[in-house]
Amino acid sequence: MKKYYLLVMYALLSNLIMAQCTPDLSIVYNGVYPKTLPNGTEGELYSQVMQFKIPKDTMSLTVDSLYILSVVGGPATINIQCNKPACAYKGNTIGCALLSCNVPAGSAGNYSIDVTVKVKLKSGIPFVPPVYQTFTNSLDLTIDQAVGVKDIWALWKNGRIQVTPNPFNETTMLRFISLKKQTAALKVYDLTGQLKMEQNLELTAGLNQSVLNLQQLNTGVYILMLAIDEKTFHTKIVRAD
Repeated sequence: MKKYYLLVMYALLSNLIMAQCTPDLSIVYNGVYPKTLPNGTEGELYSQVMQFKIPKDTMSLTVDSLYILSVVGGPATINIQCNKPACAYKGNTIGCALLSCNVPAGSAGNYSIDVTVKVKLKSGIPFVPPVYQTFTNSLDLTIDQAVGVKDIWALWKNGRIQVTPNPFNETTMLRFISLKKQTAALKVYDLTGQLKMEQNLELTAGLNQSVLNLQQLNTGVYILMLAIDEKTFHTKIVRAD
């Protein structure tokens, strides 16, 4: 009975480890998305979901399977959690992977993230052995300097707020100062002036940080507005591919 219980717990934990992302089944074209990694901030956890569609075939060979071998580079060791065991995928399928790392303080700068995959290709000709090929694709990652409370105060005095990362994929962090405990109105408009999202934020006096889930926005440029302390702050935000 104890052995059975341990097996069940192992299965549940395995599913939790692999269920860090959900494939976007609406993807039509082969490739990796987003094409540009959103910026990170030094001293914070960087986390980004990568979506991808694996091609069905090349010009003459069928893609049997693809394996993600490694993800290296960046300001620290990058952890990868795929939605499939061993990061193995069949051809003509959609998958996703969560990339994350703890960005050290003082590591602001530009980095190249190298993703290496191994592809198994098959021919339609009988008795022809499969072909294995290894590819490496590079993604650029920018780590921004951390913004302290003094910098946030300077932004507040100048009628601005801080949003990082920006551009973003699905979520971003909003930082600002509130002079008192209150409720603030947050609104997001597109460039035609159409309201795309609104919500209220419950604030405390001092520095406030709010994670915004903006996955309902389409790719493009938007204006974020925050009404607080009898002022209206606004800034441009960009939803990446």
